[in-house]
Amino acid sequence: MTRILGIDPGLQKAGWGIVEQHGSQLKHIAHGIIKPPQKEDMGVRLVFLFKELCAVITQYAPQETAVEEVFLNKNPGSTLKLGMARGVCMLAPSHQGLSVAE
Repeated sequence: MTRILGIDPGLQKAGWGIVEQHGSQLKHIAHGIIKPPQKEDMGVRLVFLFKELCAVITQYAPQETAVEEVFLNKNPGSTLKLGMARGVCMLAPSHQGLSVAE
């Protein structure tokens, strides 16, 4: 059995889900959305995202992580902000010793 955390990065909403893989079968364990406070500075929002992801990892103890790749956006500013959120979504599980696939 392998427990996997999947993350869809975002600064307005970051989605996450936990599944367990038993051979070729997947079983849903939990899912949720992290909503960083929109009126705060970027640094505060990124720390919020990091702490919330670390809490999910602590609660559900996944063994592996998958982070969705970012598609290119027409707005360079939005792409950069999403890239920062994605970096945090990769950092949180790495910080806790998990492998991160894209």
